[in-house]
Amino acid sequence: MKKTLIAYGIIFVLLAILLYFLSMSWMNFLFKPNLKKEIQIIQTELPTQHPLITQNQMDQFSQALKKVPDKIGLFASHFEYYEKLAPAFKNFEDTFTYLDFWDGALHSASVFPFLFKYRDGEIIITNSIGNIIPSGSVIKSLNGISTNEIMDYYEQFVYAKSEEEKRFWVAERYLMNFYPEFFKANKYLLEYLYGGNSFEEQVKRIPWNEFASWKNRIESKWYELKQYESLTVLKILDLSYSEQNTFEIREVMNEIIDQNPSKLIIDLTDAKGQGENYYNLQIFLSYLSKEEGYLISKQTTKYTRQTDAFAIIPQNRVFQGDLYFLISKYSVYPYIKALISFCEKTNTGLFIGEKPLSSGNYFSNPYKEPLYISYLIPKVCRTYNEFLIEDFEETVEKEIRFTFNDYIELLKFEKDYREYFSE
Repeated sequence: MKKTLIAYGIIFVLLAILLYFLSMSWMNFLFKPNLKKEIQIIQTELPTQHPLITQNQMDQFSQALKKVPDKIGLFASHFEYYEKLAPAFKNFEDTFTYLDFWDGALHSASVFPFLFKYRDGEIIITNSIGNIIPSGSVIKSLNGISTNEIMDYYEQFVYAKSEEEKRFWVAERYLMNFYPEFFKANKYLLEYLYGGNSFEEQVKRIPWNEFASWKNRIESKWYELKQYESLTVLKILDLSYSEQNTFEIREVMNEIIDQNPSKLIIDLTDAKGQGENYYNLQIFLSYLSKEEGYLISKQTTKYTRQTDAFAIIPQNRVFQGDLYFLISKYSVYPYIKALISFCEKTNTGLFIGEKPLSSGNYFSNPYKEPLYISYLIPKVCRTYNEFLIEDFEETVEKEIRFTFNDYIELLKFEKDYREYFSE
C-alpha cells in the first residue's frame, strides 16, 4: 500500500511538471483564428487614420494585412506573427509608425546579452553582461551568416529613406537581440574583430526579463561630462522624460554655468530622445537659449491642429560662452530633431559635424498608450509634428567627416574634443 501511494505521488508530480511545461509552451503560441480576428480589428477600427495618411497608404496597408493569415500556420509563435505582420506597417512610409512587441509576448523570449549600435556600416557591441565581449568589438558574422545578410533580413521591419538609417533603427530597437528567436539554432557562434584581431565566442542566450533589467540600468544615465581648461563637453545620452533626469538637468546645467567655461560643446552624436513628454528637453534648452520660442511649429492629430507647441522660456541664468552642438549622421531621434529645429530658429549655438540621415517632421503617440490590447502593439501615428527647418547643409557651421574610429571614440566618450578647435 505504501509503495502504491509513493508511486501515485511520483506520477502526480511528473504530471504536474509536464502540465506546467505544456502550459508554458502553449503561451508561446498564438491560435490562427484569434490572429485573424485581431487583423480584422486593425482593418475595421482603422487606428492608423490621420489627415496626413493618404487613402492609397491605407489601401496598401489593408491589402498587406489580408495576406497575413495565409502566411501563418494553425499555431504561430509571437515572432512568426511579428515576421509576417510587421512589414505591413512600412506602407505608411514613416519611420516611427512601426510594430513593436507587447511585453507579455516576451516572458519566455531568449536574447543575446549585448547592447548593439550601428555605425558606418558596422554592427558594434558597446556593452555585454559580464563583459564577455570587449566594448567596441565589431561583429562580422553569426553562425557563419554575415552581418550584411542579417541586416538585409531585418530591414523588412523598418521604414527609412536610406539603407543606412534602416540599419541604424534595427540596432536601436533591439531587433538584433532577438536573433535567437528569429533564427533558431543549437548554438550561436559569434565572430568579431577587436584591436585588429579576429575572435570567436559561443554566445549564451539569457531571458528577456534579465536582459531588460540590465539594459534599463545601463541606459538610465542621460549624460556624461568632460572638462578641459576652457572647454566643457556635455555628452547627451538620452533626453527622454524621467523625473530623476529633470532634477539632474537643472543640477548639471547650473554647475556648468557656475564654472563659466569659454566654450561648451553639447555632443548629440549618440543622443536618444523620444516619447510624448517634452519637459526635460524644454528645461535643458531653457539654460542654453537667450530667446523664447517653441519646439514644434505645428501639431496635427486626427481631430485637431495646434501651432506653436512646447514653449522654451530662458532661465534667469543662461550659459553665456560660445555654444556648439556636435551632431552626426545618427542624430535622428525625434527629440533631437526638435532640438535642432529650435536652435536653428532661435540662433542658439553653432552646429558642427555631419548632416543627419534624416531631419524634420515625424509622427508620435501623445498618450503613450496602445491603440488596442493585443498580442503585439503597433506604435501607430497619433500626432504629426512639423518643423519649419531650412536646408540643414547650410546650418552646419563646420563640417566634420567622422571616421569609423571617430564613431568608436565618441561612443566610448574617449574623444579629445579639443581637436575640433585646433585650427
